[in-house]
Amino acid sequence: TTYSPRSSSVSPRSRPPYPAPPPSASDGAASPPIQPSPAASASTTAATLHSSAASAEVFPSSASNLPWAPPTPGRLSLQFKSHVRVLGCRHGLVLILDQTPQLLVWDPVTCQQHLLAYSPEFDPDNSLINGAVLRSAAGAGDVHFQVVLVASEYEKKLLACVYSSETGVWGTLFSTPMPSGNSLHTRVCLEHAVLVGDSLYWILAGTTLFNLLEFDLKTESLAVIPLPADKSYDAGLNSPEGRFTVMRAEGGGLGLLSVSGFTAQLWKRKTDFDDVASWGMGRTVELDELLSMDSKDYLDIEGYAEDNNLVFLWTGRSLFTVKFEPLQCKKLFDTNNRRCYYPFETVYAAGT
Repeated sequence: TTYSPRSSSVSPRSRPPYPAPPPSASDGAASPPIQPSPAASASTTAATLHSSAASAEVFPSSASNLPWAPPTPGRLSLQFKSHVRVLGCRHGLVLILDQTPQLLVWDPVTCQQHLLAYSPEFDPDNSLINGAVLRSAAGAGDVHFQVVLVASEYEKKLLACVYSSETGVWGTLFSTPMPSGNSLHTRVCLEHAVLVGDSLYWILAGTTLFNLLEFDLKTESLAVIPLPADKSYDAGLNSPEGRFTVMRAEGGGLGLLSVSGFTAQLWKRKTDFDDVASWGMGRTVELDELLSMDSKDYLDIEGYAEDNNLVFLWTGRSLFTVKFEPLQCKKLFDTNNRRCYYPFETVYAAGT
């Protein structure tokens, strides 16, 4: 089912080993901005997003100092020599963090890659780091991008910093205090960021409390947003009961999806006439019949695709995509393994 003129593919979180990098004399200089490949037309982009496509051969760029090897021909993949983390996908780009520590921005369709060091303001040994990538203008022809890193310094404050490929440098460091009433061990969760409007959102977790960390790209401001009361004190993100994700609300704006049992609850953040923001319950959707679930099944949210506004739900036996506006579902495949999926979405020309 096609929900919009965008294509989505999913890749599970993995930790592949990879061979030693080729010898190089890297001086730490920033690589050039991502450029569209002449061989990658709009129709090719749409056809090569699935890992089974024979034409999806990904090779490293001409820079010899990149610490990864060519993938197996016919697969949209990169092989790494140590543990890496996928921080998220957006606008046809993938953001990857390795243990160097360095960041890789990868365009799997054009096969272009961009390697950059951390912001000097971030200490990977004393901070819990997450991040997001996005194009400077979310269009198929834009060659520049931004990387937003966020971190929680132990017992101190929350940080954010933006890298621009146009300037090749990290910008100003932004900070905000830890949320009040929370434990000293607040961290930015590993779940990928969600872009809603002009803001990126991450889930913040403490010992008992959960909040949202918001970075407004337009005003370049960092803030903590409380969750609905019964979600803020959720027992844990790894429990099949009470899982939630940030999403675009019905009608637009910041929303939240939570699942408990076979029930999904849709929330929306609203602002009243006095400019006071609060959460309001939207609607409740029973998913057992829609997903053909039985009493032994349960629901886990495994990912969220921003552009198509759909969630990936795992029942313990199968992985589904569910779109709530209008209500639609699609079974992707059967699996007994619980994984975190990173939906890869990119723009292509309709009808090609």
